Amino acid sequence: MLKDNVDERIKERIDLIKSGKAKNKLLSDSSYPERQRANDIFFIDQEISIIEELLPEILILIKNIKKYFTNIWDQNNIVASYLLLGKAYKNLQGVILSAKNGKVSSFVELCRSAQEALDLVFVFLDTKGQKHLERWFKGQIITNGDAREIIDKSTNEMLLSMSKDPVLVKDAKRDIYWTYSLFTHSGYGSMLDMIDIFYEDFDYDDYSGFHYTKQYLHLLESLVVNILLGLKNMFLIFKDLENLNKVEKLLSSFSSQFASPEEIIETLKRYKKPILKEK
Repeated sequence: MLKDNVDERIKERIDLIKSGKAKNKLLSDSSYPERQRANDIFFIDQEISIIEELLPEILILIKNIKKYFTNIWDQNNIVASYLLLGKAYKNLQGVILSAKNGKVSSFVELCRSAQEALDLVFVFLDTKGQKHLERWFKGQIITNGDAREIIDKSTNEMLLSMSKDPVLVKDAKRDIYWTYSLFTHSGYGSMLDMIDIFYEDFDYDDYSGFHYTKQYLHLLESLVVNILLGLKNMFLIFKDLENLNKVEKLLSSFSSQFASPEEIIETLKRYKKPILKEK
């Protein structure tokens, strides 16, 4: 996790800039930054084109939810989820535009906004989230902390039913949220992604912007997967097999986004809940 030893990683990045390696590369090869940026742009565009081809299908799936409610102003969990999925979709469009322009901070912040909307979809479709749904329709803010509590309880109930060990899901999601928040709250760690290491200045020409956007493209893929998982959850509730199959087909194209059982076990080791021994 980025949160671990963040101060050490900041020092490493600063030491690298201070070393002058990038500046010396510029002095010996003045076109190098431009070539690197062009290579990053080409890679980003190639990856994004795959996502863009799926957008019309995803939009149709979201709009297919409309048949399950009467009025857009109705205040129930289906309308709330529909609105939140729509917001996540609009965020997804913004994420793509930010990526194409190398605006790394906007890219990450929009990913976070969409992921928070999708967490609320999970909460509002869960019976334990009813009180939060009522508050939401009264104009109150449901914090990410509120959402984490519901997701933690529901996930661990499922694990218990499968005779599996409990996991501190809220802690895992808190660490993920903290990483996104570096950009939202202008943490120094995120500022380092906006330094032009060649000219040793702020990244006005987006050399670093494209470089780090390329590195963070997995956030875009993760966002698409989570939108599809939100849709899957809804169509399961509706017992809509036709649309469920369409979602599953789209999810299959992101199989690389899903960790293996071994990777999941290794990642969750640090989040295992301590099991209290009986006296």
